Amino acid sequence: MYQRFIGNLPKNSHTEKLLVPIRIAAEEFKKDVGSKGLTFDLYKIFFETGSRLEYEAEYILHRKRLNAFMVMCLAGEDYIGELENAIWTICDEFTWALPAHLGGLPVAEHFRRIDLFAAETALMLSETLSLLEDKLNPMVAERMRFELLRRVIEPYKAGTAHISLHANWAAVTMAGIAAAVLYICEKEEATALIPQMVLHMQKFLDSFQEDGCCLEGPLYWEYGFSHFCMFADYLFHYTKGEINLMQDEKVHNIALYRQKVTLEPDKVIPFADSCHIYKYHVGLSHFLAKQYDDVLPIFEENEVTFEEDLRQRFGSMIRDFYWYDEHIYGKNLPNGKYGFTDSMQTVFRKDKFVLAVKGGHNDEPHNHNDLGSFVLFADGQFILDDPGWSEYEDGYFGANRYHHICTSSLGHSVPIINGKTQIPGKDAKTILLENTETHVKLDVSAAYGEIFIRDFSVTEEGVTITDTFDETAEVTERLITRIKPEVKGDTVTIGNWTITASGAEFSGITEQVFHPRKNIVAWDTADSDLMYQIDFKVVNSEKVIFSIK
Repeated sequence: MYQRFIGNLPKNSHTEKLLVPIRIAAEEFKKDVGSKGLTFDLYKIFFETGSRLEYEAEYILHRKRLNAFMVMCLAGEDYIGELENAIWTICDEFTWALPAHLGGLPVAEHFRRIDLFAAETALMLSETLSLLEDKLNPMVAERMRFELLRRVIEPYKAGTAHISLHANWAAVTMAGIAAAVLYICEKEEATALIPQMVLHMQKFLDSFQEDGCCLEGPLYWEYGFSHFCMFADYLFHYTKGEINLMQDEKVHNIALYRQKVTLEPDKVIPFADSCHIYKYHVGLSHFLAKQYDDVLPIFEENEVTFEEDLRQRFGSMIRDFYWYDEHIYGKNLPNGKYGFTDSMQTVFRKDKFVLAVKGGHNDEPHNHNDLGSFVLFADGQFILDDPGWSEYEDGYFGANRYHHICTSSLGHSVPIINGKTQIPGKDAKTILLENTETHVKLDVSAAYGEIFIRDFSVTEEGVTITDTFDETAEVTERLITRIKPEVKGDTVTIGNWTITASGAEFSGITEQVFHPRKNIVAWDTADSDLMYQIDFKVVNSEKVIFSIK
């Protein structure tokens, strides 16, 4: 049987640190009489109400239980009976996919749906079997093989699996399938499937432009790219180095994304469906630092831990042990200008602040209508902000998407022109007019059907934004913050920063409650948040100049 990792957990101080919350969780789970089943009452809630939280909370608890017991077994402690029960419970689940991802399939087809979570389950069970088969009851091991064959390997081989291969779905899905195939199948059968798996994984890379920008945001970058790296690592070792997907320059550019959009060790640029606070997995960071000299590793003290990763991603969690290197130390990205030319996102890093500018088009993955918007981060705070993601309610990815304040241009620092907000669609795109070390100029007119050119100029002390419109247009300029602003005349103060406008008059502040997505990471799970929409009325002017210092 193929084994990527062999033996118990590495012995070092980092392992001991990670084991502390896992040991506590394992002890608590051991006291339980057993896990709550994934009942039909839970299963049907999404189909009846559109709510995902009830079923998914119990589903993830099953994985957390298995993760805790599995790691403690690898640490040399006797939790094998508890692990076997956790495995058996997951094997009993009608489908490993989430109800929200079943998309109207007939009930009899639900078990063949390989969504993100079914793929993660396949990876989890495959690696657990590989690492601990000699300790597991043979009946449990046989059941694991049977379920992996029935739900994943045989449907994939026969072309009857229901899989999605767009963006990060391709990475996660193919990593899970590859784990099952390489760990379970005989060498000849697995080798024959490798070309098809590589072809399907290419769909993930195709979702990126050559600059390596993840249009879905930092959390989705780590989620998708970590699984791509697992897949690449599997193939590299399985083929004894004959297949090395990490040599691709586009993959190298994707690897650089994380450091460019990290504002502080646990703060990230919240464009698209993204949180503001995010901690990365140290295993992935060290793996990439060994692949590329210019990838800067994260600081170990800011890594995500077992209790903080509410989604309980097994593949990333176990690699925080096996991919960790105690001789690698965290590093910050130096000041300068960084960006993604194809995707039209630009980041200016100064001693005093970081400015991130958003271009592109309004049909991106997890799109927000946000062209020309920006984030100003200083003093450990988001001074001018992007609301990030909203709760993923039914319809959030459909016709109701731009009714949400987080996805509408009304929730971003962009103007309202002749009563118009930005329109969605690929034709609503920015044109890059100028791009220097201190300067970015964007034509955003196509997003409105009205003239709108935005010019960012950056110095060591602050930012000047010059907006140009048709002289006859009625324009309301809008800035977004989650910090309560103070107003004196036409001057607005946020934290230690002052905003003045030439060509426009302050006209008011609206408070807007929104509901950020919950149940992802422990440090960013507020039920509701508050944004302040700061409006300026343009008066007899075709230009507005904001000074932010």
